[in-house]
Amino acid sequence: MTVKALESVADETGYLSAADGYTRLHITSDRKPRSVDGLLPRSRRGWERG
Repeated sequence: MTVKALESVADETGYLSAADGYTRLHITSDRKPRSVDGLLPRSRRGWERG
């Protein structure tokens, strides 16, 4: 869900602007991400190591 929110406010170049509201965006092979190129998974214990 976070990627959809970020991509909803990205312009054609990938620049993000503040906005509020809802999105109906679907990331597909026809509509690839512009601003997000990876995700960092959060472990069960948060951001700590180990």
